[in-house]
Amino acid sequence: MKSKTKNLLSEGEIKKLVKVNFGDSCEVSGIEELKGGMFNAIYLVRLVDGARNGSVGAGRENRTKGLDKVVLKVGVIPGTTLLTYERDVMPTEVECYRLIREQTSVPVPEVLAHDFSKTHIKSNYFFMTALEGVPLSPSWRVIWNRFTMSRAGIMGISATTRRASIARGKKRFPRCFGKSSRMRGSTR
Repeated sequence: MKSKTKNLLSEGEIKKLVKVNFGDSCEVSGIEELKGGMFNAIYLVRLVDGARNGSVGAGRENRTKGLDKVVLKVGVIPGTTLLTYERDVMPTEVECYRLIREQTSVPVPEVLAHDFSKTHIKSNYFFMTALEGVPLSPSWRVIWNRFTMSRAGIMGISATTRRASIARGKKRFPRCFGKSSRMRGSTR
């Protein structure tokens, strides 16, 4: 999808980043832009079978060993007009992936390499493992229907929560739906 914030890279630039981060023996067999996002450019980078087992050079380990593909996420070029909270969020994303992997069993990609110095390209970027499966967004309606979380179901949960809270002497929860709905912070 076209976007004014996407920093699209050439095939040559992507191959250069692969070499910089994984060594000269790591070869690219194919590159595919992953569509759907509207903010960052994301690429599926396929690796040549032999490149996964080669050496990467002095002092670096081969982080792509055993992988036939990795994902490259490229941030927005500094100076692009953004909302304040959208600026420089990639380091936070990388840290979130690390914490989620360490602290939970939620499947998230492993960050293989990142560079926030803007030395090799004009923006932040990172490489991560590719996860198999389907994105949550197209599956959400199926999940929603499967658990039958209809408006009536949510109203029932909300009413039960309010009753339980009142029974314990706590502050009342606002009504979520209906004529007396006041979702703007009121506790009436």
